[in-house]
Amino acid sequence: MVDTRQQSYIENLLVRFGLQDAQTVTTPLAPGTILTKDQCPSTPDEINDMAGNRYRELIGSLHYASLATRPDITYAVNKLSQFLANPGRAHLDAALRVLRYLKGTAQLSLHLGGGIPDVAGFADSRLTRETDCSSDPTSGVATRNLMWNQIQQSPSLAALLRH
Repeated sequence: MVDTRQQSYIENLLVRFGLQDAQTVTTPLAPGTILTKDQCPSTPDEINDMAGNRYRELIGSLHYASLATRPDITYAVNKLSQFLANPGRAHLDAALRVLRYLKGTAQLSLHLGGGIPDVAGFADSRLTRETDCSSDPTSGVATRNLMWNQIQQSPSLAALLRH
């Protein structure tokens, strides 16, 4: 069995982004969080407020963690990645929350191989409240063998699948 974790990587991220003393949270995104283009800066004051932030660096670092050993943050990181060109304060705060979540779960690891108990998980995309996407997200199913899947459906395909 292989046990992979990124505890030291996460601890380094916390120091790099000044969150080593931050309070932890129990979920990557706050329940009910909706991130939209409307939250992107559009006025000169908003643009100045977000100038020089390290959003791209943070999202890139979180993306690496999600690909390597933390599939639990994949949805949040993918959603936050949609705003790389013009992130707003709400997007930055949500990204920092993901890092605070990792702080509280840094000791978790991904176990590969060996005897794995029968475990299944499912996510229902019908509960989504995406307001500015031209397509619906569809999540995947995880079963005994690790499988992680999230796709974007075109509106016409999504309509056909609902009927």
